Amino acid sequence: YCCARAGEQQALQRWGGLQAELGARVWEERPGEYVAAVTGTPTVVAAIANWLADNRLPLAAMRAGRPALEDVYLRLTKDAASKDGAGEQK
Repeated sequence: YCCARAGEQQALQRWGGLQAELGARVWEERPGEYVAAVTGTPTVVAAIANWLADNRLPLAAMRAGRPALEDVYLRLTKDAASKDGAGEQK
């Protein structure tokens, strides 16, 4: 689990290239915050930093480790709401 916060909204459109670079899924966790399903090794951190530099994207923060409890809770409740049909118009 590796998380990076990019300073530009256009970054989302370019993250597909990072997915290819890492060979792993990258998704937007929160607006402007992207998560890659990878092990946070020095090689992966360097690949992310190099990719950001190549694409001239700023980095506001980066962390590696397990997801925060809040992130897990939000993901679980979002998934549960989706399964229950919450948000559907009747």
